[in-house]
Amino acid sequence: MMAEHEIDLSLLPHGVRKFVEVLGVDRAVSLLKQHQLRMMYIPLNPRPEHEFCQVFGTELAMHLSENHGAKSYQIPKVDKVLLQFRNQEIIKAHEQGVPVQELAEQYGLTRQCIWLILSGTTLSTGDPFALEAQLDLLGDKHRQIDLPL
Repeated sequence: MMAEHEIDLSLLPHGVRKFVEVLGVDRAVSLLKQHQLRMMYIPLNPRPEHEFCQVFGTELAMHLSENHGAKSYQIPKVDKVLLQFRNQEIIKAHEQGVPVQELAEQYGLTRQCIWLILSGTTLSTGDPFALEAQLDLLGDKHRQIDLPL
């Protein structure tokens, strides 16, 4: 049996956190992949026969009913969880000797993004100046190396 993934809940959007807390990472990811962005009704007093309870369980429905009971609720996207899994894979592969350039090609990312992941830095904005400032903190290890001719 595969071990449960570890994840930093503080990096997840608020809506996803409760799913992961109640269902566990792997089960939450599996169910969210199947149902993300669907609208589902959260009953005020959840019972096992309600659709949401049949899919996600009564315990999660009870937690969500506190703020969303008797309302339609859009199931959150799972992309932030998957990004954490990807980043963990990149770090592990690099620790096992996979070069940054190979990781960049394998994951379709720039070398700079790989270095940010390896340094533990996360970008919360698409601001190019913020990216450059964070790359400057890394020194020259993210820069392209000029090879002699």
